[in-house]
Amino acid sequence: MKIALTGSSSSGKTTLARSLMENPKFVELAGEFVTEDARSLLRTLGHQSMDEMTRAEQREFQERYLEQKAANELDRECFLVDRSYVDVAAYWLVRDGFDLPLDEQERFEHTCCELARNYDIHIHFPFGQISFASDGYRSEDVEFHERIATKIHDLLRGWDIEHVTIESPNLEARLKQVLVATGCV
Repeated sequence: MKIALTGSSSSGKTTLARSLMENPKFVELAGEFVTEDARSLLRTLGHQSMDEMTRAEQREFQERYLEQKAANELDRECFLVDRSYVDVAAYWLVRDGFDLPLDEQERFEHTCCELARNYDIHIHFPFGQISFASDGYRSEDVEFHERIATKIHDLLRGWDIEHVTIESPNLEARLKQVLVATGCV
């Protein structure tokens, strides 16, 4: 099964992914936890934080991240990821590509939509259920993350992507909800 966690930064995706991978029945279903190292890519591009990048650099980051993510997931059959292509499209549409010609915006969005359909289920994390945590890499702009969260929600609905929305800030409750949604309980 291919399972994607989707939500803006600091919504609890990676924390839950690590907890899920401690559950033997879930590991049997999902196989492995696959994550893209956005921080390494950021450093490769010569930056420590998304906030210090120019618009062109942010676009280059998103395009390279998409390529890297697609290549990493290409031949895998069962896995859990802590960032969906829905997320990638949301960042592109809200921050990176909104001022590009419409055909360029749509090309990137279409690619993300098609790739997102390869997942069997998306687990959606609404923003604000847990406190925002700065990590030195992600943007410090909380309103920006709220806009991303809204766009992710809109894309899930607009693309008609099967998803389950996390309903609690509590890690144990989140874990149980995903285990139930994936048939592991």
